[in-house]
Amino acid sequence: MIYESCPALGDNKFIQTLQRFFRSVWYQAVVVFLMVASNVFALELPVFYLYLLLGLLTLLFAEDTLPLVPVFVCAYMTISPENNPATHVGESAFYDKAFQVQFIVILAVAVLAIAARLVHSLVFSPTRAERRGCPALSFGFLALGVSYVLGGLFSPSYSAKTALFGLWRSPPSARSTISSITPSISAARRRTIFCGFSCSSASASCWRRCASTSFPAW
Repeated sequence: MIYESCPALGDNKFIQTLQRFFRSVWYQAVVVFLMVASNVFALELPVFYLYLLLGLLTLLFAEDTLPLVPVFVCAYMTISPENNPATHVGESAFYDKAFQVQFIVILAVAVLAIAARLVHSLVFSPTRAERRGCPALSFGFLALGVSYVLGGLFSPSYSAKTALFGLWRSPPSARSTISSITPSISAARRRTIFCGFSCSSASASCWRRCASTSFPAW
């Protein structure tokens, strides 16, 4: 945003170096390295802060928002197996209150920064701050994003966890719903289906815990 609003900053050596870095393979390597470090050593929170820093630098000084793509692609894979909130219920770092507060702050800052960049891009041209209209596909992408976040909003199993983490451990009400629409499926088969969703990324211990769980509502 700063670069677009003040073209004179294009001569700044720091900004020029930063833009070359964003266009280089080294930037992608850094993003992937952080992802691997987080996934292997359970460093989610420090890596989230570093990703936020890279994102803010991109939004402020990059020529476009293309450097955000590697961050978005790798962010999903930063969660380590031992901190997977879907397979380690109550044990994952995502259930820690301090972690949750910081995670929400990071998300809020990221969303506000992206929204500010979007508004700025709708008002100003990338060159010489010339006014322009709204891009034709903006509302389509906005509608698509809203549909992803709000999909299943009126389902009894929808919650904030659904929006943040996607598929979450199914609550008892969801089990009853599945049972009502699949009466012909045996209890053992329904258990396999449920465990398959609940342990989608996971370890043998998750399957053992799930297999030993009783399903009275089914």
